Amino acid sequence: MTLVLGGVLGGAVSAGAGLPLLIVAYDTVLQRTTPQALMGRVSTAGEVVIGVPQTASIGVGAILVGVVDVRLIFGVIVAV
Repeated sequence: MTLVLGGVLGGAVSAGAGLPLLIVAYDTVLQRTTPQALMGRVSTAGEVVIGVPQTASIGVGAILVGVVDVRLIFGVIVAV
C-alpha cells in the first residue's frame, strides 16, 4: 500500500509541476495565432475544451470513490 501511495504522490507531483508549463504554452500559442477579432470566441472554445473533460473526470471520480475500493483506484492511477 505504501508503494502505491508513493507512486500516486510521485505522479501528482510530476503532473503538478508540468501542467502549468503546458497551460502557459497553450495560451501563448492561442494568443499568437488567433486574429484579434476572434480572440474572445477562440478563448472561450479553448476553455470549454479544457474545462468539460476536467469537470467530467471529477464527477466520474466522485462516483468511483463511492462504488470502488480506494486501493483499487490508487492502483489504476499508478498503472496509468
